Amino acid sequence: MPLFDGLRTHARVAQAREARRRILLQADQLDRTIKHEVQRAWMDVDAAGQRLRAREGSVGQARLGLEDVDARYRTGAGTQLEVLDAQLTLLQAESEYARARRDQAVAIVALERAVGALGEDAGI
Repeated sequence: MPLFDGLRTHARVAQAREARRRILLQADQLDRTIKHEVQRAWMDVDAAGQRLRAREGSVGQARLGLEDVDARYRTGAGTQLEVLDAQLTLLQAESEYARARRDQAVAIVALERAVGALGEDAGI
């Protein structure tokens, strides 16, 4: 046991304390990053769900519009062009609904990944 080691022990203790401080700061930063990612993913899922519900309403309205125009056409009060326009509107609404469903699925997968339920670490 050396009595005087040229303050090497003191320097090693200081280095170890600094290394510990850096590790704690990195862990804190990682914790904040994960929380932010989970919150953002949760908000994306919520927004995608709202868009999906809105698109469901659009599809319903487009179907009602097509039924109305079709009924008018069958009675002679409407034109074939009106029917085609209503069919196009319904097709566009259904396409937007499908896109909203896809967006919701992507947002759910991103949330699952953010919380660690999906990916290499989840054992999947």
